[in-house]
This record gives sequence, structure tokens and C-alpha cells, in this order.
Amino acid sequence: MFLLEKAPPPEVLELKLKEIRKAKQRQKNSPFKKANRFLHKKLSFLKWLDPFTYADILLERSGKKDKKIVSWSVYLLTAALSAFVLYNFFALLLGTRFPGVIVLSGSMEPLFYRGDIIIMQGFNVESLHGARIKFDGSIKGLPLSNYATTYCSRNDGTEIKTCSKFKEDYRNGKVHLPDFSTTKIVFSNGKEVKITKNGDIVVYYGYVFNWLTGTHSFEPIIHRVVAIIEANDGVFVLTKGDSKFNSFIDQDAGISPSAVPVSELEGRLVAIIPKLGYVKLLVMDDLPCVLMSLIDGRYCVLP
Repeated sequence: MFLLEKAPPPEVLELKLKEIRKAKQRQKNSPFKKANRFLHKKLSFLKWLDPFTYADILLERSGKKDKKIVSWSVYLLTAALSAFVLYNFFALLLGTRFPGVIVLSGSMEPLFYRGDIIIMQGFNVESLHGARIKFDGSIKGLPLSNYATTYCSRNDGTEIKTCSKFKEDYRNGKVHLPDFSTTKIVFSNGKEVKITKNGDIVVYYGYVFNWLTGTHSFEPIIHRVVAIIEANDGVFVLTKGDSKFNSFIDQDAGISPSAVPVSELEGRLVAIIPKLGYVKLLVMDDLPCVLMSLIDGRYCVLP
């Protein structure tokens, strides 16, 4: 047997309907609702800045929106083209060919880490920060040892000598990283530059050891300017990583065979986006290296 609930009197139903209508009216007249409707109306044109709006229109007009293979292909192509256009827009805006660079190593830790994206901007020579010296001579393409000597010291200050001597001790196992670091550069004209962390961080192309192939490759280096040399044949920079494991400047460590011409710098750092670039490193570098390590036992640098 079913029990039927007794319906409320008509006057009760009418009262409840009135309350519901009033509640809806109050909600409709809410200042937040009004502001939302106003913004939605005034900012509706922003949808035309979204490239996927055009992808949707194309799919709808062609009648292919319900076909997943076609729609996904269109969306992926739209995303690729949008990324290309956006990258070049920022390149033009920031005045550099490389507005964004992914950090490949830990040579600048703890300022930033592997997988971070560095936002770069163009600059002129006068605005570049770093210790400046004038050198009466030509240095383009020459090894640093032809016109300057670098000095290193133990971190406890007990020993100071040329970095070439420390390099020999390091190879012979007498000292270890990070027990020592470069402290100053003395040029053949007697001028001296102390190593500090006051210079701009710049990007240039240098030699990096590739753990996947076991060879050195020519890749972007993101290091700090430690000296700006105004020579007879141009303006050059000496660079170094901030990490305590980067004891030598790049021109001593074999990353750059000589001082880097300012004209070859791709830009200087203006912002850091943490870890976003690690997706690319994971797919293109880390996973292949781990797979190869199972075959030949190579060492992989992982976070």
C-alpha cells in the first residue's frame, strides 16, 4: 500500500513561490551579478584574442567538430602556431632572439635551478653591469692566459695561488669541489678585477657536456658577467656560474675558449619562471638518458 503525502494548501504554495521569486530578484539585482554582467558584456571582445575561437569557428563551419581526430589535429596546430607567434612577439618586444631560455644545469644555484625558464631582454653595451677595465690591445679569439692571470683561493683562506695551479691539484686529487674558487683576475697591464656577484646574468653559446651522447655540444650558457673588457678590437665579457661547484670562470673551465664579444650575447636576465621548462628537459633529456644508462651505465644529471 502506498501512502500519498498530503499536498500543502494553495496559499502556502503561493507564499513559497513568492519567496522564491523574491530571492531570485535579489540575486539578479545583486551588485556582484550586475558587475559580472557588465564585465561580460564589455569584455566579450577578448574572445577574439583567443586563437582557439577561430579554431572552433573553422570546425563548426566545416562540420568536423564532432570528429575527434580532426578537431584534435586542428587544436594542436593552433597551439603550435600560437606559441610560434607569441614567442616572436615577445622576441620583438624584449629586443632579443631568445626571450625565454630553459636552464640546463645547476651552475647558477641557488639563484635559479635546472628546468627554470629565464626571461631575457636585449641591452646596449653602456647599460651592461659588471666590473669594467680598459685594455690597450687586441684580445678577440685569444685564450685568457695570453693577457690575464686568474687567481683562486681555498674557501677557508689558507691558500691563494694561480687557478692553473689549483686546476693541477684538482686533477691530481689534492683539492676537491667546492673547496676553492676564483677570487680575482689580474691583467697584463696590471689592472685587477675581483670576482663578485654584482654583474648582469647573460646568455651566450658555449660548450656543454651532453650526458646523453657523452660529447660536448654547443648550447646556451646562462652565467654572470664578472668582467667587461674594453679592448682595441671591441668590448668583451668574462663570465662565471654562481654555484659553489663552479670554481673557475668559463674562460678557465673550457666552456668558452676566449672572452665573449658583447655582440654575441643573446640577452640578459629580467625574470625567472620556476620549473616550467622541466617538462621539456624530462621528455628530451632525462628520460632518454635514463634509458641509455640501462644500456651503457652512463651517469645522468637529475634534479
